[in-house]
Amino acid sequence: MNTEKSVSEYCDDNILVIPEALGGLKDVTVLHRNSGSAIFYKNLEEDLMDVEFYTKSPCVVYIERGCEVITTADNKTYTLSEDTVVVLPAGVNLHSDFVRSTDSLTAYLLFFDDKMINEYLAVHCDNAERAVAEVFVCDQKSGVAFKLFFDSIKALHKERGACKALFDVKMLEFLHLLDMKSYGIVANLQANPTPDSKRNIIRLMDKYVASKLSVSDLANLSGRSISSFNRDFKTVFDMPPKRWLTERRMEVAKELLEQSGSSVTDVAMQLGYENVSHFIKMFKEKHGVTPKKFIQYA
Repeated sequence: MNTEKSVSEYCDDNILVIPEALGGLKDVTVLHRNSGSAIFYKNLEEDLMDVEFYTKSPCVVYIERGCEVITTADNKTYTLSEDTVVVLPAGVNLHSDFVRSTDSLTAYLLFFDDKMINEYLAVHCDNAERAVAEVFVCDQKSGVAFKLFFDSIKALHKERGACKALFDVKMLEFLHLLDMKSYGIVANLQANPTPDSKRNIIRLMDKYVASKLSVSDLANLSGRSISSFNRDFKTVFDMPPKRWLTERRMEVAKELLEQSGSSVTDVAMQLGYENVSHFIKMFKEKHGVTPKKFIQYA
């Protein structure tokens, strides 16, 4: 019996920490792994929305087929179409969305450890300034060289006698190709991971709006101090988090009372209101009637 989970099944309950989590997923194939460097091939056949993932090591993604949208913590979006190369530094939280139109999504993911990056930079990158650690998308059509490179990786994987040393040579070859595209980008892969990587506030709030978490809890989960969370939140939603939470939770309360048949007390507790009287007061301020009368009218 195959107990491996798909990416979709795994991400229902987990943040996808890459590369560690990729090895045990049934729609991801390990093509090469040697110490901290690795090559994976993913083949997603179903829609996969709002997958949160964290890059523990520098990662380069090559989209072979299909289209994927990447969203950063500060809500920048990058649409990655066929033959696109994207560089992801270590230590960032991102969200991925894939909606199948005709093709499934197939992509290569390459991870580089410090030893391999240093080996390349020692010879081929004299005095290059280190770029700022951020998501970097190569030109939308990355050129025939990248396509031929990944065709050779696929062919090499089929050769049973192919050794790890040969794959390591191919990894260094890829760094050459990457540097040809944008001089200095390989040095960017050396950027140190952020100790407390920020998460996307919009996605985070969508996920936890119906939870019992406080503003302090949510700030902690987002990788921010309370002051920076309040500041970033107001920039995104144009209101303080406490007010936004109250308004959204009252909308959720309305939906729960309409659809679930739960009692007023159960809904209040589910949304983190231990004081039911306070919940009733907030509900009436938002909807003009008490929860009990709302149920009667619904």
